[in-house]
Amino acid sequence: MDRLTAKQITEAMMAQLRPLEKTFGVQIRAKGGRFGATTLEARFEIAELGIDGVAATPERAGFADAARFFGLKPEDLDATFKCNGDVFKIVGLSTRRGKYPVSVTRQPDGKQFKFGAETVVRALGRKV
Repeated sequence: MDRLTAKQITEAMMAQLRPLEKTFGVQIRAKGGRFGATTLEARFEIAELGIDGVAATPERAGFADAARFFGLKPEDLDATFKCNGDVFKIVGLSTRRGKYPVSVTRQPDGKQFKFGAETVVRALGRKV
């Protein structure tokens, strides 16, 4: 098993799981995994959708409590900013990822990225 094959299998699995999101009112995200010579261990996160239709992920839930430690404000959750010509939306924060703690999605395609807190604070137009 190589990296490309593992990626293709994970993408195919996500395509098969998409109908379950609507059926159960959840968001399903591929969360990495690992592969060996002949095996793939894929990880997925399943989060319930709130009444606002937004997934209640751990990164989202902890944002208000941890934001100030990274120079962010609780109200920065769901804020958008520009970086390298793309628009990104802040969707969460993980204190376990020291270098790139801020989770964002690129608009409008929703592709997920991780950013350093200082980069996000600057992009929001504030001093670090």
